[in-house]
Amino acid sequence: MKKTFLLITALALTLCSCGETDIKPLETMPSSASQTVLTQTEAALTETLQTSAGQTVTEQTAPSQTETEQTAPEQTQTEQTTTEQTTTEQTTTEQTTSKETRTVTEKVTEAPKTEPKQKLPHEQHYCYATALCCLDNGEILYSHNLTSYTAPASLTKLLTTLVMLNYLGADDVITVGNEVTMVQPYSSLCWLAAGQRIKVRDLVKGMLMCSGNDAAYVAAVNTARAYKGDSSISDQEAVKIFVGLMNDYAAKLKMYDSKFVNPEGWDNDAQHTTVADLIKLASHAAQNSVIREAVKDPKTTVYFLSGGSYEWTNTNYLLDPSSPYYMSGAYGMKTGTTSLAGKCLISLFTVNGKSYLNVMVGAQNDDDRFYEAHSARDYVLSMQ
Repeated sequence: MKKTFLLITALALTLCSCGETDIKPLETMPSSASQTVLTQTEAALTETLQTSAGQTVTEQTAPSQTETEQTAPEQTQTEQTTTEQTTTEQTTTEQTTSKETRTVTEKVTEAPKTEPKQKLPHEQHYCYATALCCLDNGEILYSHNLTSYTAPASLTKLLTTLVMLNYLGADDVITVGNEVTMVQPYSSLCWLAAGQRIKVRDLVKGMLMCSGNDAAYVAAVNTARAYKGDSSISDQEAVKIFVGLMNDYAAKLKMYDSKFVNPEGWDNDAQHTTVADLIKLASHAAQNSVIREAVKDPKTTVYFLSGGSYEWTNTNYLLDPSSPYYMSGAYGMKTGTTSLAGKCLISLFTVNGKSYLNVMVGAQNDDDRFYEAHSARDYVLSMQ
């Protein structure tokens, strides 16, 4: 009877011991993205399982108390035998758990496989500032130095063209005057001469295709005189009036970080813009049919009403199939180069029926300028 009582007591003590645990429940994680929660949970689980596995090994390697007390009296031996059986069962359970723990730990701690980060175009081809915009919805897909000041260079001529077309019709005929002599030395020219008579739509090609600074001054003087209704205004005064119209137009486009002091974009410390403002300008210009027609071809032949013709070549080599910079899907828009601005490019292109606008300034060479446009298109393709 006494043996039975002691046996029941030993079993009760053993069961009570098995019911205790030193493992505290994990705290509730704050709400976040599901992948983050999963990663944090796995890390916490790994740590808990590793700690538990360590404790199991320690318990298994400790000397067994029953082995040191085999010489005890019969009654004690019976109790010890019962304890040994319970310990053996517990040890077997712990060994099994340890194997499972190692397996789970190996799965949890396996390093995740990640794809290499794709380089953005300006990380592949150097420029000072850039942005890529979807014209269909206005979404900017990436940008770099979006609102940093830069010289506008000949990208200014897009604004010059828009102002002229606001006051003159595309088929109006204007006469080239002495304003062509107002250009700075070493200017890019389309070689207009005083006395030539040309349609406005063809003058636009001279400004935007071969980036003629002479064409920009012809546009400025004739537009200002039409605006004032006074053909006797001097060339200098007409240019001053026109620059005022340029800044008014830029303000209407909300180009609040831009200021212009001449119609061709020649470097001036008081003249500046940003890529963000150039996106507004180019997006608006791309909606004008006269501009779209002028910027789409690699070459064009212009006929003067006064006689003669010129063949003008587009400085945007993305459009020329014979150029190493040729890019299928490109349909405009404007280049620019000055000491302060570096090499600049506004490009228009289509991908799978959608139109995109890439604006970049501050490249060091044509490779960076034109191949960034290629990288911008590749970036769009990678997203589809």
